[in-house]
Amino acid sequence: MTEDEMMEQYNRQREEMKMFLLDKHSANVKSISDTLEKCGYFLSEENFEYSDPVGLTVCFKNLVSILAPELNRDKDDLVKLTQLFQSYEKKAREGYLYTNSYMLMLTPLLRRGMHPVNNWAPLFVTKIWGLDLEGIEASVALDYDRAKLDVSDYGYAELDTWFGAPFDDDISSIKDGISKLRPPMDIEQRIINFIFNDKYSLDIKWDTKGKIKTFQALEFSNENVLVEFQDNTYYPAKYIHAEFDLESNSFRHFDGAVHFYTHDEYFSRRDLDFNFANKNTNLVKAKSQKVFKLDGKISKEIWLELTGHFLTGNPLIVEYFTGNYPQHVLERLSRART
Repeated sequence: MTEDEMMEQYNRQREEMKMFLLDKHSANVKSISDTLEKCGYFLSEENFEYSDPVGLTVCFKNLVSILAPELNRDKDDLVKLTQLFQSYEKKAREGYLYTNSYMLMLTPLLRRGMHPVNNWAPLFVTKIWGLDLEGIEASVALDYDRAKLDVSDYGYAELDTWFGAPFDDDISSIKDGISKLRPPMDIEQRIINFIFNDKYSLDIKWDTKGKIKTFQALEFSNENVLVEFQDNTYYPAKYIHAEFDLESNSFRHFDGAVHFYTHDEYFSRRDLDFNFANKNTNLVKAKSQKVFKLDGKISKEIWLELTGHFLTGNPLIVEYFTGNYPQHVLERLSRART
């Protein structure tokens, strides 16, 4: 069987599964369709999609605003977790919010490759879902254009995982300054791309003003990594911003976002550091979508864990926090050099 024939068979099987689930969950399909029709909107078969990791979904622009107008979205397009957990049933399956006829989902920017048909990237969603919210106001972005219709606890298992980095330093003692981390240059590029999961660089900056110490991180992927955002194709870069209160010895604010660079913006920015980029008045500011936000009294442990898992699969963040790569990366680099 040729590759084209295999792909044709896969697409046919996926379409068959979609039709099977549309029939099986016809009551949920009718409920969603009726809700939209009351607002003057109509669905067709093209509005329904199926993938093995996610299941059966209905896709419609600003769908969540129609299904759940009571949800309060802030200026960053985020919704408080407390409101979500009060309005929807939270179960063991992370990243999904249950009703009898549909499930809301977190933003696809938290999925593998930031693609809506994939499973969650390990393990940020798991960590945020199990977060102790005492003293913390947490907000997240949803998948505002889709809802899952095959309501169940079934999850598509993917066995690979990611471990965060230990970090014992006293935050208050960290000197202000910038760091730019890159994978080793002495190994063939295709091997480095595999070992470092297509990560190009990691920019870090610490800056202190008065009693607040600010942390920033910006993760660039290689030029082959592209995503769709607002009907255009961009180069994505994950961004983290956090503010550490030197008096309370805890973080008071912590958020993560994805920046979206055009071709020219990407190649202009990726080899700069934070200081040079900020001084370059010709550099166009990238589009941005915030993914999560925490305010309150946030421990170093929570900041460290969520930072490591938001930048999932990137050995450079482990190198920054520990001074070395994870053991499995060291072993692969050693084999590549022999």
